[in-house]
Order: sequence, then C-alpha cells, then structure tokens
Amino acid sequence: ILITQISIATGDQRLAMASGAITKRAVDALTIKGKQHFLWDKGLSGFGVRVTPRGIKTYVFQFRLAAVGANARSMTLGKCNEISPDQARSLAMEMALQVRQSVDPLEAKVSKAKAADLKRQAAKDLAFDSYCNRYLEFRVIPERLASAHNIEAVFRLHSIPYLQQKPLPEITRRD
Repeated sequence: ILITQISIATGDQRLAMASGAITKRAVDALTIKGKQHFLWDKGLSGFGVRVTPRGIKTYVFQFRLAAVGANARSMTLGKCNEISPDQARSLAMEMALQVRQSVDPLEAKVSKAKAADLKRQAAKDLAFDSYCNRYLEFRVIPERLASAHNIEAVFRLHSIPYLQQKPLPEITRRD
C-alpha cells in the first residue's frame, strides 16, 4: 500500500494528511490516532476516508463550488463497514459530476429527501382509507345525516377492507 504523508500549514498548526489508493485493505489498515484524521484518494479528488477518535471509519466527499471564495463543504457517503470502497467511489464520482455542473450535492440531497417526503405524504392523503375517514369526519358526522351510521358501516365493513390504502387515482371502475 502506497501512502504518502502531506503536511499543510494552517495558521500555527500543522495538519498531516495521508493520501493513497483507497482499497478495502487500506481502509482496514487505518488505525486510531487519538484525533480525527483522513486518508485521501489519489485517483479522485475530494474522496477520502475519515477516522474519528472513537475509531469510526466513514467515506467522505469534500468539494468546493465554483464560486470565488466558496467554502469547502463535506458530506458523508457511508460507513466503511456498510459499503465497499468501490461503491463509495462511485457515489463520490456522482457528487464530483454534480459539482462540475455547479450543483451543490448537499442541497440536491436535501431537496430529493423533501420531494420524497411530499410524495409519501400525498400518497398517504390520497389513500382510500384515510380519505374515507376524513369524509366521515368532515362531511357525514357534522351534517348529522340520517344515514350516517349506514354510510360508516359500508365503509368499515365493505369498502375499506377491500381497497385499504390504494391511492384514489388508481381505483378503477371494477374496484
């Protein structure tokens, strides 16, 4: 394993960073040094492994957007015991491509998660059973319809058990 040591002067501190090929063998060989340290990949700029003082090893990607004076940002790709170095490298390559296209991977990840949450919430709101419950709660019960008990019985005994959480737009005439 070829690992070189790079020293960078930061103010009055000297920060030592190792660089080399990130392989399963190189990751397993990393040891705890009492403080957080990194092994940076020589092949892909910004891709590395972080070792915490507690011995937790994670793959990271560090990047800086094209704006002048932009701060370096870092994101965790996954724990070393959960994904392989090749999987982490391919994730880092995707992030590097986004950075080259002037897209912030952190913001893209957050917006993707928000979109997934909205989609989940919409599916929940449009589920047949929740729609029936809202219909009973906001329409049938407040209007004190004489047939309210019958409507609720049909929903509870026949409709909801059959259609369950099927989204309203997917309910067909046959259903």
